[in-house]
Amino acid sequence: MIDFSCSDCGARFKAPDDKAGKTAKCPKCGAAIRIPSPGAKQHPPADLAVEAPGHQLPEAPEQGRPVVGRRHPARRRSKPKQPIVAWALAGLAALVVAGIVIGLSVHGSKRDQSQEVVTAPQPTEPVEPSPEPQPEPPQRTYERIYGLPGMGTEHYVLYSSAAPELKADITMRLEHMYTDYSRDMADVFTPSNEKAKVFFIGDQQIYEAAGGEALGTFRGDNDTVGPRLLLRNAGDSVYLEITSLMQHEGWHQFCWSHVRQYAPIWLDEGLAMYYQFGVWTGDTTVYGGLYSVYFDILANSVNSNHLRPFGDFLALSDADWRYWQSIDGFWAPYMQSWSVIQFLKHANGGAHKHLLDAYIADVAAGVDTTASARAIADMQDRWFQWLATLGPTSTHGRFFEAIAAILTGYLARAHLNGQTFESMDAFLAAAESGELELGPIGSDTWLPPSVMDECKRSIEFFRHFYAGYGLGTLELELEHTDGLPGARVRIRDCNIDVRGTAKMAGGRVDVQITHLQPLQHRFE
Repeated sequence: MIDFSCSDCGARFKAPDDKAGKTAKCPKCGAAIRIPSPGAKQHPPADLAVEAPGHQLPEAPEQGRPVVGRRHPARRRSKPKQPIVAWALAGLAALVVAGIVIGLSVHGSKRDQSQEVVTAPQPTEPVEPSPEPQPEPPQRTYERIYGLPGMGTEHYVLYSSAAPELKADITMRLEHMYTDYSRDMADVFTPSNEKAKVFFIGDQQIYEAAGGEALGTFRGDNDTVGPRLLLRNAGDSVYLEITSLMQHEGWHQFCWSHVRQYAPIWLDEGLAMYYQFGVWTGDTTVYGGLYSVYFDILANSVNSNHLRPFGDFLALSDADWRYWQSIDGFWAPYMQSWSVIQFLKHANGGAHKHLLDAYIADVAAGVDTTASARAIADMQDRWFQWLATLGPTSTHGRFFEAIAAILTGYLARAHLNGQTFESMDAFLAAAESGELELGPIGSDTWLPPSVMDECKRSIEFFRHFYAGYGLGTLELELEHTDGLPGARVRIRDCNIDVRGTAKMAGGRVDVQITHLQPLQHRFE
């Protein structure tokens, strides 16, 4: 068998020796692949990107990691210039807030679609390239912007000079985010043939020239580049602060492109924060969790009487939002916005979610929201009672689900690549030393190392948190179901017992989560 890769996106394939010299189409990116001779060394083709006038900047060496936690003047997605926040979860074990206030501005309508040149449609072939010869399709090419080459996915164009593994990490996350946003907004979704632009930039000079601030932002500028999500490549890995910003600002970008109507600031920022706190497992995203450090901010807003009556809250203008911040502190509006979204989506088993859906439908349709807003305003007393039940651990059950899912996903993929472990400790030791066998980048058994890094960070945080408060010991166990390994996460003193089970579905790993004990109320 010939082992070779796509020189465009890095996806790995195999083909019989008798197919050497034939051409196939990459199912990941659509590029033409010439199957090499057995044992031949592959060389990537010349760069096909075209320089875009007015956006040439010299490449420069990678800069060091920026300081996390600085606040910058910020503007939100809207017709006038507005402030927004992008959150960072820095130093969980130290329980400190690394608040990153992100700047973005909006100065008009969507960009001219002539900026992007796409010369081939997104392929739909199976993962294994066809061994049959076929005409060589035209290459997908994108103009360079800010000197960066573009790489297309189904819904995005990523501009970056980062290493292939980092770009694969970012593009996987982007497409999963898009799936979640479009699922949640299915009733108000407006299709678009234009791929969204995302920049993952390592050079500080280029990042600032592109309009970036701190670690990430969304800009809706009507300039020659157009709306864009900007992310700072601050090292050789994708870490939690960046992914949180990507999910927050990625919502603003999606809303701009696919919902199209001006969203009230409480809704726009409340949803952005809700998505920001999601934990991507490599297979799905677990939403509804709130780290204890952010609970402290929310509790301070409640105890200091910094919350607004629903009638006033739902009618907030952008100017009202800024004035509220000047009186009660920067975080107060964001915490109330998050809490209202969380309440409507999850409280009482999601019994109130239809109220949020109805309000979003009215906003997206551009119709009068008086009735749907009144239905939410009538929930004020129930929302406040729900707030009173929240404690530092109230939403931690979601994080334990995510930990079980991540560990199970990695265990199952390593198993499919012939790597087995006698215990969870042995597995974690292999993960720590970078010795997991996960297959090549782009394969069904590959997952980004950053997902495991975030998981290990969460494990250490919760282990110390629960032990420090005398709430019990976090236990991680390796189990097998139908021949595939999975993870069990337990804190016996708190009635936490979550099992991850791996199954194969359509040749891919499917992770299922089961609570073996009913969650106590404080963890719901």
